[in-house]
Amino acid sequence: MSEPSIVPYVKTTPKPFGVDVEWKWPGGCAVLELQCLHEDGRLMKERIFWPATVCLISGLKAGERLQVRLRPIAEDGSARDWRAGDWIEGVSSVDTEEIIEALDEEIRNSCALHGLKGGWFVDKTGKAYIHEALIGNGTLSTNYSVKMNVDYGGKRYAAGMALDVDDGKSRVKILAEKLAVAANHQNALETALQQSIKNVVDETIQQAMQPGGAIWTSLRRGI
Repeated sequence: MSEPSIVPYVKTTPKPFGVDVEWKWPGGCAVLELQCLHEDGRLMKERIFWPATVCLISGLKAGERLQVRLRPIAEDGSARDWRAGDWIEGVSSVDTEEIIEALDEEIRNSCALHGLKGGWFVDKTGKAYIHEALIGNGTLSTNYSVKMNVDYGGKRYAAGMALDVDDGKSRVKILAEKLAVAANHQNALETALQQSIKNVVDETIQQAMQPGGAIWTSLRRGI
């Protein structure tokens, strides 16, 4: 039988932590072989079946480069030999905004957050984040606290925050083994999360100390 035709169109597009590979199908072909060569020499092989026209290669570092190539597979399983010109370069995105959006989406869709929407969640490193914090209408008596525990690597980690009144003065207590603050643009997401926590705590305390607020009420009662 005649040699299978070439893939007429192949394109790579940078994605956060990955590369999209797009192609057009040659006539009379229902199976393609995709090969991906990583920077460290790893070669990934995959069979693609009609009518798929895109494949995401994920798990890459920002700016990581790779080589991809595709060839048609005939009905009898035969394929033409690879050619030097088949390789096409791809590179993962280095766009900070895209990466932050991707991480934000992953966090919002994580299992930990699904069960705690509007509350706290703890990632696998033991860091705790606030999605939304509220103090009810005067329901605070002497203190308000939130605690979370997470198991990681066979060890249990605890993190939490408490608002209370001590000797007539409002007090905020943070329980954590480590409080990380980003120092450069590469940690932009962590910076945003730290700022979000600060804003929520500041706003919560300000509201609680206003007339009618929980802390204001406690002070008026002499608690």
